[in-house]
Amino acid sequence: MNQPRKIILIPMYNEEKMVIPTLQQVWPEVHQLIIVNDGSTDASEDRVRRWMEDKEGVSLISMRKNRGKAVAMREGLLWINQRFLEGKLAPHDIIITVDADGQHLGGDINGLCHYMLTYGYDMVITRRDFSMYPRFKIIGNRVLTWVASLLGGFAFRDIECGFRLFKVRVVPDLLKYYTGFHYSFEQETGVLAARLHYRISNDVPIKVKFYRGGGTKIIDGLLNISATIFSLVKLLLYEKKDSSP
Repeated sequence: MNQPRKIILIPMYNEEKMVIPTLQQVWPEVHQLIIVNDGSTDASEDRVRRWMEDKEGVSLISMRKNRGKAVAMREGLLWINQRFLEGKLAPHDIIITVDADGQHLGGDINGLCHYMLTYGYDMVITRRDFSMYPRFKIIGNRVLTWVASLLGGFAFRDIECGFRLFKVRVVPDLLKYYTGFHYSFEQETGVLAARLHYRISNDVPIKVKFYRGGGTKIIDGLLNISATIFSLVKLLLYEKKDSSP
C-alpha cells in the first residue's frame, strides 16, 4: 500500500493575525491543505489568498456568512468526500484538523500519523495538557467528555480537542448522520465514529501554545450535546430500517 497522503483541514473565522503563521507551520508537514473561511469579516481571506498564490495543493472554501465551526467543517468534509468519490483521495489517506489560531503544534503531525498507522487507528483525538486552562474550562470539558463517553460507548478523555486525525474512509459514514450545528463538530464526529465501531484513540497527550479565553459557553455545550443526540437518533433509525426484514 502506498504511503497515505496527509490532508490538513482548517476552519477559519476572523483570524487575520494568526492564520498565516498557522499555515506556515503546518504546510511543510502535509501534502494538501484545505481552509474553510466561515464568513470572516476581517482580512483573513485576503491574506490567505495572497499566501496561497504560489503554492500547489492549497484550496480555499469561502462561505459568505458565518454559520459556525461545525457547518464550516461539514463543507470541508463534503469537499474531501467528493474527491474521494472521484478517486483523487484514497481510503487510507489521513485528514488532520487543527484550529486557525495557532494553538496546535505542526511539529506533532508526523508523530501522530506514525502512531495512527502503527496501531491501526481510524481516528486519533489528541488529549490536551490543561495546566494553563482555568478551572471552569476544565470542568466543562470533563462534563462534555463524560456525556460523549456515555453516548458513544467509548471512554473518551478529551472529546473537545480540535487537533485530531481520521482516515478518509471514515468521512462518508460521518456525513450520513452528521448534524453540524454551532460548535458540535468535535463531539459529534467522536461519538459517531465510536458508535460506527471505528478504532479510536484519545490517549495521546499534546501541549498547546496558549489558552484562548472566550469562545464556547454553557449554552454551546448544551447545543453540542443536542446535535450529537440528534445524529445518534438518525444513526439508530437507519440501523433499525436496515435490519428490518
